Amino acid sequence: TAGRLALLDPTALSATRQHLTGMRAHPVEVRFTHGDYQPRNWLDDHGTLRVIDFGRAAQRPVESDLIRLLHQQLAGAPILRDAFFAGYGHSLDKFDPDILNAEHLLQSVSTVVWAHQVGDQAFEDKGRAMVESFLSGEV
Repeated sequence: TAGRLALLDPTALSATRQHLTGMRAHPVEVRFTHGDYQPRNWLDDHGTLRVIDFGRAAQRPVESDLIRLLHQQLAGAPILRDAFFAGYGHSLDKFDPDILNAEHLLQSVSTVVWAHQVGDQAFEDKGRAMVESFLSGEV
């Protein structure tokens, strides 16, 4: 509405709303997740992967730990993406697409909102790029 700040352009906002209203509710299995699962929190300990920084760890759908990777390190890198999921133990298509879509939107829009609140324009723009990437089917 007039006078209110729009954090997403009207087209992206409309498409996001459309995705959300089209989602079906169903029970979701939750497990222990890291919450910030990305390479900066992985250590190579003489060939053994160690994960650090569990400050955001919580019970969530496992798909939640994949979103940042899909939008960052694995984006546009099919060989790396295939290698990651081979090491993970199963391919991306084995995950619940409804949960993946919900997590994409949750994390993308949350990034925009949080970054806007703290005044981090670059991260806010990254969140918008995540929304656009999801809406365009790139991830």
